[in-house]
Amino acid sequence: MIVKEAAPAAPRRAPAPYESPWMNDELRMFRKTAARFIREEFLPCEPRWREQHRPDADAWTKAGQTGVLLTDVPEEYGGGGGTFAHEAVMFEEMAYAGDDLTDVVVMRRVGLAIAVANAREEVKQAAHHVTSARGGSGAVREICELLLEAHGKWQAILEKYEVTRGAAPRPPAPE
Repeated sequence: MIVKEAAPAAPRRAPAPYESPWMNDELRMFRKTAARFIREEFLPCEPRWREQHRPDADAWTKAGQTGVLLTDVPEEYGGGGGTFAHEAVMFEEMAYAGDDLTDVVVMRRVGLAIAVANAREEVKQAAHHVTSARGGSGAVREICELLLEAHGKWQAILEKYEVTRGAAPRPPAPE
C-alpha cells in the first residue's frame, strides 16, 4: 500500500465576531473597562516588567481596585464580586501564544489562541491562528503585526517609518 504524505493544514482563521447569549449591557461596560485598564495600565509597563522578569506589585493592587482581578470571587474575600461571566470577559480580552501541551488549557479560554509554527500538532489544533514563523525565529513579531493589523494600527506604523509593505524604504536621491 502506498501512503501519501498529507499536505500541511492551513492555519485556522480567527472566528467571526461572536457575542455570547449571556452578554448584557453590564458585561459590555465591564469589557470596555477591562480593555481600557489593560491598554492604559498594563501595556505601558510591559517593557519594564519584561526587564525585571515580573510585574510591579502595585499592578495587582490597581487591577483589584479597578475590579478586573479575581472577578468571580466574592467581594468579602477580596474579589471583584462578579460572576463567571465577568471572568469569561477577562479571558476573551486576552490573547495567548503557545507551543506545548501545557499551553492548551489557557488557549481554550482566551479570545485569541495562537500557536507558533513549530508547536506540537495538538497545540495547533487548539489555536485560532498558527504563525508561519517558528518560536524564537520571528513568531512574536508576526503576532504583534497580526494584532496591530487587526486594530488598524499597522499602516500608521509603516507610514511613520516610511515603509511600504514588503519593501524597505529607499534612500533619497542625491541632488
